Amino acid sequence: MKRYHVLSVMLFSALIGCVSMPDPVNEAYLVNQTKDDEKIFKVLEEKVVSKKLELDNYKETIKNAERKVQLGRSELSVLNKKKSLLDEEKRLAGLKEDSAAENDLAAQLEKNDHAMQKQRLKLRFLDLSLENARTLGKIRESELAVLVGELNYEKAKVAKRYQDKRMKDLGKDKEEPSFFAKIFGSSGDEAIDPGRYNAYWNRLLEGLRKERDHQKDIETKMVEAEKAYESFTAP
Repeated sequence: MKRYHVLSVMLFSALIGCVSMPDPVNEAYLVNQTKDDEKIFKVLEEKVVSKKLELDNYKETIKNAERKVQLGRSELSVLNKKKSLLDEEKRLAGLKEDSAAENDLAAQLEKNDHAMQKQRLKLRFLDLSLENARTLGKIRESELAVLVGELNYEKAKVAKRYQDKRMKDLGKDKEEPSFFAKIFGSSGDEAIDPGRYNAYWNRLLEGLRKERDHQKDIETKMVEAEKAYESFTAP
Protein backbone atom coordinates (compact mmCIF):
# COMPACT_ATOMS: atom_id res chain seq x y z
CA MET A 1 0.00 0.00 0.00
CA LYS A 2 1.41 3.35 -0.99
CA ARG A 3 1.87 5.72 1.92
CA TYR A 4 0.86 8.81 -0.06
CA HIS A 5 -2.56 7.22 -0.53
CA VAL A 6 -2.98 6.86 3.23
CA LEU A 7 -1.78 10.40 3.85
CA SER A 8 -4.26 11.82 1.34
CA VAL A 9 -7.08 9.94 3.04
CA MET A 10 -5.93 11.25 6.43
CA LEU A 11 -6.04 14.79 5.09
CA PHE A 12 -9.55 14.20 3.77
CA SER A 13 -10.72 12.87 7.14
CA ALA A 14 -9.29 15.94 8.86
CA LEU A 15 -11.40 18.16 6.59
CA ILE A 16 -14.62 16.27 7.39
CA GLY A 17 -13.94 15.97 11.11
CA CYS A 18 -16.31 17.84 13.40
CA VAL A 19 -13.69 18.74 16.00
CA SER A 20 -10.24 20.30 15.70
CA MET A 21 -7.61 17.73 14.83
CA PRO A 22 -4.15 17.82 16.51
CA ASP A 23 -1.19 18.37 14.20
CA PRO A 24 -0.11 15.28 12.25
CA VAL A 25 2.73 13.35 13.83
CA ASN A 26 6.07 14.02 12.15
CA GLU A 27 7.20 10.84 10.40
CA ALA A 28 10.75 11.55 11.61
CA TYR A 29 9.58 10.59 15.10
CA LEU A 30 8.59 7.09 13.96
CA VAL A 31 12.07 5.88 12.97
CA ASN A 32 12.37 3.68 16.06
CA GLN A 33 9.01 1.95 15.70
CA THR A 34 8.97 -1.72 16.68
CA LYS A 35 7.65 -4.64 14.66
CA ASP A 36 4.49 -4.53 16.76
CA ASP A 37 4.13 -0.81 16.00
CA GLU A 38 4.51 -1.50 12.29
CA LYS A 39 1.80 -4.17 12.45
CA ILE A 40 -0.58 -1.79 14.23
CA PHE A 41 0.10 0.97 11.69
CA LYS A 42 -0.36 -1.40 8.75
CA VAL A 43 -3.68 -2.76 10.01
CA LEU A 44 -5.07 0.72 10.69
CA GLU A 45 -3.78 2.14 7.39
CA GLU A 46 -5.46 -0.69 5.48
CA LYS A 47 -8.70 -0.04 7.35
CA VAL A 48 -8.44 3.68 6.54
CA VAL A 49 -8.03 3.05 2.81
CA SER A 50 -10.80 0.43 2.81
CA LYS A 51 -13.20 2.77 4.61
CA LYS A 52 -12.42 5.60 2.16
CA LEU A 53 -13.23 3.30 -0.77
CA GLU A 54 -16.45 2.26 0.97
CA LEU A 55 -17.35 5.92 1.45
CA ASP A 56 -16.65 6.75 -2.19
CA ASN A 57 -18.77 3.82 -3.40
CA TYR A 58 -21.63 4.72 -1.06
CA LYS A 59 -22.03 8.11 -2.71
CA GLU A 60 -23.81 6.35 -5.58
CA THR A 61 -26.40 5.02 -3.12
CA ILE A 62 -27.14 8.59 -2.04
CA LYS A 63 -27.45 9.71 -5.66
CA ASN A 64 -29.93 6.90 -6.35
CA ALA A 65 -32.02 7.97 -3.35
CA GLU A 66 -31.95 11.57 -4.61
CA ARG A 67 -33.14 10.47 -8.05
CA LYS A 68 -36.04 8.53 -6.51
CA VAL A 69 -37.15 11.60 -4.56
CA GLN A 70 -37.01 13.74 -7.69
CA LEU A 71 -39.06 11.16 -9.59
CA GLY A 72 -41.57 10.94 -6.76
CA ARG A 73 -42.04 14.71 -6.76
CA SER A 74 -42.46 14.72 -10.53
CA GLU A 75 -45.14 12.03 -10.28
CA LEU A 76 -47.01 14.05 -7.66
CA SER A 77 -46.76 17.13 -9.87
CA VAL A 78 -48.35 15.20 -12.75
CA LEU A 79 -51.22 14.14 -10.50
CA ASN A 80 -51.72 17.75 -9.39
CA LYS A 81 -51.89 18.92 -12.99
CA LYS A 82 -54.32 16.13 -13.81
CA LYS A 83 -56.54 17.25 -10.92
CA SER A 84 -56.58 20.82 -12.24
CA LEU A 85 -57.53 19.57 -15.70
CA LEU A 86 -60.31 17.32 -14.38
CA ASP A 87 -61.67 20.12 -12.20
CA GLU A 88 -61.93 22.38 -15.24
CA GLU A 89 -63.56 19.68 -17.36
CA LYS A 90 -66.08 18.96 -14.60
CA ARG A 91 -66.87 22.67 -14.34
CA LEU A 92 -67.54 22.86 -18.08
CA ALA A 93 -69.69 19.71 -17.96
CA GLY A 94 -71.76 21.38 -15.26
CA LEU A 95 -72.21 24.48 -17.40
CA LYS A 96 -73.39 22.25 -20.25
CA GLU A 97 -75.69 20.41 -17.83
CA ASP A 98 -74.12 17.15 -18.97
CA SER A 99 -74.76 15.13 -15.82
CA ALA A 100 -73.33 11.89 -17.23
CA ALA A 101 -70.01 13.52 -18.09
CA GLU A 102 -70.03 15.41 -14.78
CA ASN A 103 -70.54 12.17 -12.80
CA ASP A 104 -67.82 10.42 -14.79
CA LEU A 105 -65.37 13.27 -14.15
CA ALA A 106 -66.28 13.28 -10.46
CA ALA A 107 -65.34 9.60 -10.29
CA GLN A 108 -62.06 10.31 -12.10
CA LEU A 109 -61.32 13.13 -9.64
CA GLU A 110 -61.94 10.85 -6.68
CA LYS A 111 -59.63 8.22 -8.14
CA ASN A 112 -56.98 10.87 -8.81
CA ASP A 113 -57.30 12.21 -5.25
CA HIS A 114 -56.69 8.73 -3.87
CA ALA A 115 -53.64 8.41 -6.11
CA MET A 116 -52.36 11.75 -4.80
CA GLN A 117 -52.83 10.64 -1.20
CA LYS A 118 -50.85 7.48 -1.85
CA GLN A 119 -48.16 9.39 -3.74
CA ARG A 120 -47.73 11.77 -0.80
CA LEU A 121 -47.24 8.78 1.48
CA LYS A 122 -44.71 7.37 -0.96
CA LEU A 123 -42.88 10.70 -1.12
CA ARG A 124 -42.75 10.82 2.68
CA PHE A 125 -41.08 7.40 2.63
CA LEU A 126 -38.67 8.46 -0.13
CA ASP A 127 -37.71 11.66 1.71
CA LEU A 128 -36.92 9.67 4.85
CA SER A 129 -35.01 7.10 2.78
CA LEU A 130 -32.87 9.90 1.39
CA GLU A 131 -32.31 11.37 4.85
CA ASN A 132 -31.34 7.90 6.07
CA ALA A 133 -28.93 7.39 3.17
CA ARG A 134 -27.27 10.76 3.78
CA THR A 135 -26.96 10.02 7.50
CA LEU A 136 -25.37 6.65 6.75
CA GLY A 137 -22.93 8.50 4.50
CA LYS A 138 -22.05 10.85 7.36
CA ILE A 139 -21.56 7.82 9.61
CA ARG A 140 -19.07 6.39 7.14
CA GLU A 141 -17.23 9.72 7.13
CA SER A 142 -17.13 9.64 10.93
CA GLU A 143 -15.93 6.03 10.92
CA LEU A 144 -13.11 7.10 8.64
CA ALA A 145 -12.23 10.00 10.93
CA VAL A 146 -12.25 7.63 13.93
CA LEU A 147 -9.81 5.27 12.21
CA VAL A 148 -7.49 8.15 11.34
CA GLY A 149 -7.78 9.42 14.90
CA GLU A 150 -6.81 6.02 16.25
CA LEU A 151 -3.88 5.79 13.82
CA ASN A 152 -2.61 9.21 14.87
CA TYR A 153 -2.95 8.26 18.53
CA GLU A 154 -0.86 5.12 17.98
CA LYS A 155 1.74 7.18 16.12
CA ALA A 156 1.76 9.78 18.89
CA LYS A 157 2.64 7.11 21.45
CA VAL A 158 5.58 5.97 19.33
CA ALA A 159 6.65 9.56 18.73
CA LYS A 160 6.52 10.29 22.46
CA ARG A 161 8.81 7.35 23.16
CA TYR A 162 11.23 8.64 20.56
CA GLN A 163 11.17 12.16 21.94
CA ASP A 164 11.70 10.95 25.50
CA LYS A 165 14.65 8.84 24.41
CA ARG A 166 16.06 11.74 22.39
CA MET A 167 15.91 14.05 25.38
CA LYS A 168 17.52 11.44 27.59
CA ASP A 169 20.32 10.87 25.09
CA LEU A 170 20.94 14.62 24.97
CA GLY A 171 20.91 14.88 28.75
CA LYS A 172 17.66 16.83 28.93
CA ASP A 173 15.62 16.30 32.09
CA LYS A 174 12.60 18.16 30.72
CA GLU A 175 11.37 19.84 27.59
CA GLU A 176 12.64 23.23 26.57
CA PRO A 177 10.51 25.61 24.50
CA SER A 178 10.90 24.81 20.81
CA PHE A 179 13.50 22.17 21.67
CA PHE A 180 12.24 19.75 19.03
CA ALA A 181 11.55 22.53 16.58
CA LYS A 182 15.25 23.44 16.73
CA ILE A 183 16.17 19.87 15.86
CA PHE A 184 13.54 18.99 13.24
CA GLY A 185 11.94 22.27 12.15
CA SER A 186 9.05 24.33 13.41
CA SER A 187 6.08 22.80 11.55
CA GLY A 188 4.27 20.16 13.63
CA ASP A 189 7.45 19.31 15.52
CA GLU A 190 6.71 20.45 19.06
CA ALA A 191 6.67 18.00 21.97
CA ILE A 192 4.08 15.28 21.37
CA ASP A 193 1.32 14.77 23.94
CA PRO A 194 -0.41 11.42 23.25
CA GLY A 195 -3.17 12.47 25.64
CA ARG A 196 -4.34 15.14 23.18
CA TYR A 197 -4.58 12.57 20.40
CA ASN A 198 -6.41 10.16 22.67
CA ALA A 199 -8.87 12.86 23.74
CA TYR A 200 -9.47 13.81 20.10
CA TRP A 201 -10.04 10.17 19.15
CA ASN A 202 -12.53 9.73 22.00
CA ARG A 203 -14.44 12.84 20.93
CA LEU A 204 -14.72 11.36 17.46
CA LEU A 205 -15.99 8.09 18.93
CA GLU A 206 -18.63 9.96 20.93
CA GLY A 207 -19.70 11.89 17.83
CA LEU A 208 -19.98 8.63 15.91
CA ARG A 209 -22.14 7.12 18.66
CA LYS A 210 -24.54 10.08 18.51
CA GLU A 211 -24.76 9.87 14.71
CA ARG A 212 -25.60 6.17 14.92
CA ASP A 213 -28.34 6.86 17.48
CA HIS A 214 -29.73 9.59 15.21
CA GLN A 215 -29.71 7.22 12.25
CA LYS A 216 -31.70 4.63 14.21
CA ASP A 217 -34.40 7.25 14.86
CA ILE A 218 -34.56 8.11 11.16
CA GLU A 219 -34.71 4.44 10.22
CA THR A 220 -37.65 3.89 12.60
CA LYS A 221 -39.57 6.76 10.96
CA MET A 222 -38.67 5.43 7.53
CA VAL A 223 -40.03 1.96 8.32
CA GLU A 224 -43.26 3.48 9.68
CA ALA A 225 -43.64 5.61 6.54
CA GLU A 226 -43.12 2.57 4.33
CA LYS A 227 -45.81 0.62 6.20
CA ALA A 228 -48.23 3.54 5.88
CA TYR A 229 -47.61 3.74 2.14
CA GLU A 230 -47.91 -0.01 1.51
CA SER A 231 -51.05 -0.37 3.65
CA PHE A 232 -52.90 2.54 2.03
CA THR A 233 -56.07 1.54 0.26
CA ALA A 234 -58.58 3.77 -1.45
CA PRO A 235 -61.92 4.10 0.38
